[in-house]
Amino acid sequence: MKTGLELITDERVKQIAKYKYTAYHDSLYMNKELLFAALAYLNAAIYGGSVGEEDWPFAIEYFKDEGYVENLKKAGAFIAAELDRLNIN
Repeated sequence: MKTGLELITDERVKQIAKYKYTAYHDSLYMNKELLFAALAYLNAAIYGGSVGEEDWPFAIEYFKDEGYVENLKKAGAFIAAELDRLNIN
């Protein structure tokens, strides 16, 4: 069984490898969009279900509620992405 850190790392690697959401790509988000995305996934984990368009900083079709553990992994990966973004600025 993987640790929480390993699960979050796997999700962040997937964001980069599959979707090309690199630190350079993420550097375009200057208004805390990555943190709001993390918060949306945390809220989905806490309260269940999807989020409203006002709570998700991207096009709503990109929000994928896939259950408690997946939402936690995505939230952690978005936080990691924000930290990566800060490291290149």
